[in-house]
Amino acid sequence: MQIKEIDKQSKFYPICLKELDLNVSIKYLGNFRDEDIKTVGLVGTRECTRYGRKVVRSLVSYLSKAGITIVSGLGYGIDTCVHRSVCAVNGRSIGFLSFSFDLLHQNEAVPGVNLVKKMIDSPNHVVVSPFSQRIPPSIDTYIIRNNVLAAFCSVLIVVEAGENSNTDSIVEAALEYGKPIFAVPGSIFSEKSTGTHKMIQEGAYVLGDYKDILNYL
Repeated sequence: MQIKEIDKQSKFYPICLKELDLNVSIKYLGNFRDEDIKTVGLVGTRECTRYGRKVVRSLVSYLSKAGITIVSGLGYGIDTCVHRSVCAVNGRSIGFLSFSFDLLHQNEAVPGVNLVKKMIDSPNHVVVSPFSQRIPPSIDTYIIRNNVLAAFCSVLIVVEAGENSNTDSIVEAALEYGKPIFAVPGSIFSEKSTGTHKMIQEGAYVLGDYKDILNYL
């Protein structure tokens, strides 16, 4: 499949990146659609719990039935659960890599290259990389990936996150871009919810009724 690129003239290039004058090269496999202008990002910890996976499946089912494009990374944990859940209900998703496409089949950091292949082979999915050739994953590329991922979200939902989670950089970028942030409350006994509870304390919306999300699209 041919690797394509979104330039700043494209209606799919995030407005917030244009406004910040960030010259990010956004490459992708698949095809964008008009409905991809409004998306919901679902992100969270790599070490998700049964509760987190259950929330993801429920959210994905609801959003997909509403015709919403779902955005997530392509890492372990919540990310993987998001895209697998979207595939299971024949929904639509956009996944973001933290390295260049040419390293896709060499990189063990991809949780199941078969999942990425499945997404690429389906007209319902798009896989994005904000990197040119021979860029391996690193702390810096994760931050860049997270910034671009946040830019593509109309609304961001954090399902599970521990204290000092890698998800924090996505939330920080989304806040900078003026995106609404929802956090899923969890058990007070779960360390995987300490981060989301902190986000709620700092002003994130509590995810209660799923209909609340659609009001922000």
